[in-house]
Amino acid sequence: MMTSPVVDQCVVIGDRKPFIAAIVSLNLDETNAWLAAQGVEQVSDLAEAVRNPIVYAEVERAVNAANDLVSRAESIRKFEIVPEPFTEENGLLTASMKARRQAVIDHFGELIDTRIYAPKGR
Repeated sequence: MMTSPVVDQCVVIGDRKPFIAAIVSLNLDETNAWLAAQGVEQVSDLAEAVRNPIVYAEVERAVNAANDLVSRAESIRKFEIVPEPFTEENGLLTASMKARRQAVIDHFGELIDTRIYAPKGR
């Protein structure tokens, strides 16, 4: 996942869940540089980047590449790109710039429950 220039952080989740999923944050500067290199209009903020189908396709490509390296049981089946960075200030990164897994899960709990692991028929 981290081989994609647009991906800033990725937290894989799935403990006691039916499948593996991921929460992905983007790097706005790198995303815009990548979009410019593709000859595509840049985005003004992370919310716009999340909605951009070209950015989504790049993250999906990175997920698929990561999945090629692991077994089916270990593969990411769903992912969500979030419109905010992981930072020390918002408590989602440590001082050494590593994602705080539980903090990310807590912070995006509603998204995880309603968009990733929502019961069928919702």
